[in-house]
Amino acid sequence: MEKLAKIYFDSFESFDFVGLSKFFFENSIISYIVGILLIYIVFKLLKFPFKIFKKIVVNSVIGYVILYVLALFKVTIVPFTYLSYFLVGSFGTVGIILSYLFYSI
Repeated sequence: MEKLAKIYFDSFESFDFVGLSKFFFENSIISYIVGILLIYIVFKLLKFPFKIFKKIVVNSVIGYVILYVLALFKVTIVPFTYLSYFLVGSFGTVGIILSYLFYSI
């Protein structure tokens, strides 16, 4: 496991687009999808309209793209962990702000 982590970290430092994409998606897509699924379940339980859910998913996708761009240019405002991806999946761009506040305090 440590050897695999070193390979990913080395590819992350070399600014390799293929390695960066592999690192980003393998470590984040699961927690991102879990966040969206939890929001979907809450919306179904509370019987909110689907129109609002679509807006939240669009906001979530925008937040995910922002995290991807931050990772692409190696800006570490928010550490790239499962918690930050889960927050972005659940809250979108607000999740980035919540992650920043969580890790800065």
